[in-house]
Amino acid sequence: MVVLTSSFEIFLLKDVLYKDDDLMNPSQLSVRGTILFNPSSALRVRKITVQLLGSLSIQLPAVVKKTKRTLISNSITLVDNKKPAPMPGKSIYHFEFLLPGDLPDSFNCEFGKAEYAVKAVAETSLFTADIKTERPIYIRRNGTNYYDTEDACLTQKVFKDQADCTVSLPVNEFTPGEKFELNFKAKPLAVNGRVTSISCFVKEFVRYQIPSKANPNEISVGEYLRRLEFVGATFANEQIDVDHSIIIKIPDTNVSFDCLNSLVEISHALSIRIHTNTETSEDQLVIDMPIMIVPSTGPTLYDQLPLYQPVELPPIYQTASTVDPAGQYRPPPNYVC
Repeated sequence: MVVLTSSFEIFLLKDVLYKDDDLMNPSQLSVRGTILFNPSSALRVRKITVQLLGSLSIQLPAVVKKTKRTLISNSITLVDNKKPAPMPGKSIYHFEFLLPGDLPDSFNCEFGKAEYAVKAVAETSLFTADIKTERPIYIRRNGTNYYDTEDACLTQKVFKDQADCTVSLPVNEFTPGEKFELNFKAKPLAVNGRVTSISCFVKEFVRYQIPSKANPNEISVGEYLRRLEFVGATFANEQIDVDHSIIIKIPDTNVSFDCLNSLVEISHALSIRIHTNTETSEDQLVIDMPIMIVPSTGPTLYDQLPLYQPVELPPIYQTASTVDPAGQYRPPPNYVC
């Protein structure tokens, strides 16, 4: 069959790598995957390589010069011909990279980013464009390093002589675009007091600590706070005790993933503002609940492509003789069903 166009794809066993808890002696990380190459009939290939690349780029508003660092750059050669040669049809290549366990977490926010990707290149002849493809990967610390899950999902706070408030979440880890329910309960403590409304927004805190290449002791520091998403609710005058749920959505875009390393710290929280009213005053009470925003896991190797393993060849079949060594006819055995 004549193949007119080439397909060149990367399939990863997993695209989110979790670092362990041991910061002093971190374990290596492994990136495993498969490249599926189905070249066109006319394509000639000289070389096929797969690379694991990581880079850091930060531009602080008060700093003129942009900070750029190469975090990792590894390469594996899968095919190496002396000159461009035709490929034998569909080919499958397996690869594995071992990464140091102390690499910075992936992040991408307003003033900088640390990105990792697996990139494959098929170098062709002089008159044909090279074929390229890549898949992003994410490195992040295990979520249990940040917050205790049960404590992070429930917060109760008593504001003296004002209100007894409880806020709960189903989980404390979310992906961009995800919707979740926040449950709010409040009981006024003041005489003739009531909770009039609540408002809630997602806030993002970013802190950079970038050492100078020339002098590691010279560190540029930047701290930034953003409000991302806002929702609110108002309660009726006759409503005393409040039990109300609000649907909150993490923004689809322009939101950073949580990370924590020596260069950058990114964290998120739900800030709940509780508005109360008594006969003599109006007050605003605040509860902050830490949450995590993490990348959604992309399709894995198991979702996309079966692992191909060598199959043991069947035994060699030979013609059986119906004559025994003495020259007598030997009938085949009877088969009983």
